[in-house]
Parts: sequence; structure tokens; C-alpha cells
Amino acid sequence: MTAGAGGTLRRVPICVWAVWLVLGVVPATAAPCASGPPELAQAMVAEHNAWRAQVGAGPIAWSADLACGARQWADYLMSLGGMTLQHSSAAERQGAGENLWAGTAGHYRLQEMVDSWGSERRDYRGGPVTLDNFERIGHYTQMVWRATTQVGCGLARGPRTEILVCRYEPAGNMLGRQPY
Repeated sequence: MTAGAGGTLRRVPICVWAVWLVLGVVPATAAPCASGPPELAQAMVAEHNAWRAQVGAGPIAWSADLACGARQWADYLMSLGGMTLQHSSAAERQGAGENLWAGTAGHYRLQEMVDSWGSERRDYRGGPVTLDNFERIGHYTQMVWRATTQVGCGLARGPRTEILVCRYEPAGNMLGRQPY
């Protein structure tokens, strides 16, 4: 507060960020986010592109921004005990598509995690994504969605569970449209 004209006190807004910076405190949501180890990026791009090549969809590239958000969501799910998979809201992921995977810690290679999504290809009979087929093919069709150009993934490891979250831009699985 400062003294204004006539000696009255008035409130002066203080930028909370400035206070945090002076005190050396940065809220968790503002902390810089590492997009994960380069091995994760390389493996995820290679595996996704292998599935995409099978259907003639162009290659996708790694997005550090998507990976950052995916890692934060994987960590959040792990903080719930590692036994619950739930998608983030479209707003939380800024409209990006999202695939989730969980398994026993240390028992799966990255390729196997992605291949579990790709295995849904056996249930895809061509045609558009619909409410009737989405549950059976949605992970696969998101991976190979022709218009998708970027992927970013985050892996969280707990004592018993690993959780992989991948995010995609532009998002796929548009109802009524074909993936490729």
C-alpha cells in the first residue's frame, strides 16, 4: 500500500510473478519441462513412422511442446498410483490427440508399447471413424492419421507400473472421416 493524494492509503497491485522471481519460487506449472530423453523421442518417432509407412501416411516429427505436456500428464497419472488411466481434457492438451498405455514396470520395450496401439489395426475394416468402432481402433487410427504431423510422448515409471502418454497434432480421429 502507498499513500495517495490527501494521505489516504490505496492498494497497488503487485505482480505475483515478480514476487515469485524475487523469492526464487516458481509454481510447478511454470517450471521448465524437459521433453524426455533423446532415446524416447527417437524410438517414438521411428515406431510411429513405421506404422504410418504401412498405410502410406507421411512421417511425423517430434514436438518438444507435446512431449512436455504428455510427460506432465503421465506423471500426474502416476501420482494417482499408476493404476488409473484417464485422458486429459481436450482443453488441457489444447486440442491435441492423446494415446495412453500402462503396463508392468520394466517388462515392456518402447516398441511393444506402441505396437500395442498398432495391434488395433486388426480390427480396422476401412472406412471412417465412428462411435461404433472408435473404442476398438482409436489408438491405431490416431497413430496413422494422415493429417497428423507431430508427436510428443512422456513416460512415467513407478515401482510397479509404467505409463506412456503420446500426444498428436493435429489431432486425428475425427468422427465421420477416414484416417488415411
